[in-house]
Amino acid sequence: MGRDVIADIGARISELRKASGMSQAKFADVVGLSAEFVSRLERGLKSPSILTLARIADGLGLELKKLFDIDAPPPTRKQVLAQGVARKLEDAPVDLALKIAAVVDVLIGKKK
Repeated sequence: MGRDVIADIGARISELRKASGMSQAKFADVVGLSAEFVSRLERGLKSPSILTLARIADGLGLELKKLFDIDAPPPTRKQVLAQGVARKLEDAPVDLALKIAAVVDVLIGKKK
C-alpha cells in the first residue's frame, strides 16, 4: 500500500487539533479520551474505532470525512471557528439563531 494509514490519520488529527487551537489535554477532555490515548493516536501508535473517529470529528467541529482528507491543508483557525458556530446555530431554535445572526452582523459591520 505504501502509506501507513494509521500514522496518516493520526497526523491529520494532530494538525486539525492544532488548527483548532486546542492542546492535547484540552482536546482529550472535549472528546472524552485520555491525553495519553490522544498522544498515542496522533503519533500513529493507536488505531481509533469509527466511533472514536466520530467523537474526534465532532470535537473538532468537522464532518467525519474531513479526517480522511490526508492531503488537504488544515483549515485556518477562522474556518474552524466559523464551522463550530455554524454547527451550534443549526442546533439552536430559529428565533435564537436569527438573533445571533443579527448580533454577528452588527459586530462585523454588516448592519441591515
